[in-house]
Amino acid sequence: MTLPDVKQPLVSVIMPTYNHAKFIGKAIGSVLNQTHKNLELIIIDNYSVDNTEEIVKSFNDHRIKYIKFMNNGVIAASRNNGLKIAKGEWVCFLDSDDWWYPKKLETVQEYTSGSDIIYHNLDIFTLHGKSFRKIKGRKLKPPVFVDLMIKGNALSNSSVSAKRDIIEKAGGFSEEKELIAVEDNDLWLKISLITDRFIFIPKSLGVYRKGVNNITVYNDTQVQRHIALYNKYTKFLKHEDMIEAEKYLSYSIGTIRRYMGQFSKSKEFFLKSLSSKDFKIKIRSIIYILIILLYQLIYPKIHKS
Repeated sequence: MTLPDVKQPLVSVIMPTYNHAKFIGKAIGSVLNQTHKNLELIIIDNYSVDNTEEIVKSFNDHRIKYIKFMNNGVIAASRNNGLKIAKGEWVCFLDSDDWWYPKKLETVQEYTSGSDIIYHNLDIFTLHGKSFRKIKGRKLKPPVFVDLMIKGNALSNSSVSAKRDIIEKAGGFSEEKELIAVEDNDLWLKISLITDRFIFIPKSLGVYRKGVNNITVYNDTQVQRHIALYNKYTKFLKHEDMIEAEKYLSYSIGTIRRYMGQFSKSKEFFLKSLSSKDFKIKIRSIIYILIILLYQLIYPKIHKS
């Protein structure tokens, strides 16, 4: 007796891109070569001026939808445009310089029952090859919204799969200028106000490419973005959680200031985060304070800021 074929659920993969001709072939191939075959790949090209279009069309696969869309420097607009086109029950995000392992979608499908958003670890590749480090998520404790606010983001964009209707209910990615570069964190927070059904898979199912042209910019604008995100959601917290969220904000700002070379200012913020109830934040704050004090002792003229 031959069993009837069970059609796999359609998965929509959204991939924004701009001038990533050097990398996008790897990303596209990793999607098309998934063991889970019933998918659509929606590529939103911000009018690249390299040969991105040529590479995309060379795949000649009916599952690819290639759209040119001017996002005016707001990548969230590209992702939202992809969401409007998506037809799958589940939506996945993949940056065009990252890639997935072949069983990523198959593995994610094993966790879809009883969940609204699924995420996992990512291996890190640099110009020198695979790093021993990973981008690690963590299991979020309900209420998920509070966990995200007091311990920080746990979801890497290229690892996330979410129900399309949940994303739509949350309003998609924010296109506010002040939330550029933290718009993904913003969406996870919006979703966490709707559902606690976040599932973490403690495996690396893909790769984050680091050190090419996706290096985080550490500057005053980035500080203001973190503050804007905090201010947007602090009203939803109880007083005691608000205090802890403020300590995490101080830790985040301290980290940015440290990368900016503003060691005295950085130390001030780490001193504030030192009293966090989160053990990891507390320990990291202590370590950074000690490192800064050591640097200032060894290089007093260089590290006055």
